[in-house]
Amino acid sequence: MDTTPDTPAAVEELARIAKTVVQELDRAVAAQLDGMTVAQWHVLSALEGGQGKAMSALGVATLLPGPSLTRLIDGMVEDNLVLRKVDVTDRRRVLVFQTRRGAAAYQRARARLAKSEDLTALVTRNAGVVQSLGEMLAHLRGEELAPTSAPA
Repeated sequence: MDTTPDTPAAVEELARIAKTVVQELDRAVAAQLDGMTVAQWHVLSALEGGQGKAMSALGVATLLPGPSLTRLIDGMVEDNLVLRKVDVTDRRRVLVFQTRRGAAAYQRARARLAKSEDLTALVTRNAGVVQSLGEMLAHLRGEELAPTSAPA
């Protein structure tokens, strides 16, 4: 009996499941954000702590392509959730910062997420899955994995 995995089928199934999990997780998170979009939440999360970020850094943090991110930030500026400022060290660069309103909205979203029994149960039950996905991502990116300590 051949126990060799069908690699193409397994990869296809993994890709399908991963995409579906992301969609369902976004749906569950969005239900807790009280009108904020998941993309806005990602931006405000990336800006937490008061440090401004360049659009390129926000693109990396949010996984949004440039044009989509620009439209999102434009809308967030109109809603007074973020503001743009010219970088004092490089006047060609613009940094994005949370406004007070954006920081308050982000803190309310965090509080709602923390109170969600469904999301708390999800992350508690699946802590090992999150670690495995992080390791899978590192492998796909060709990054070195940190050595794990052997059990005592």
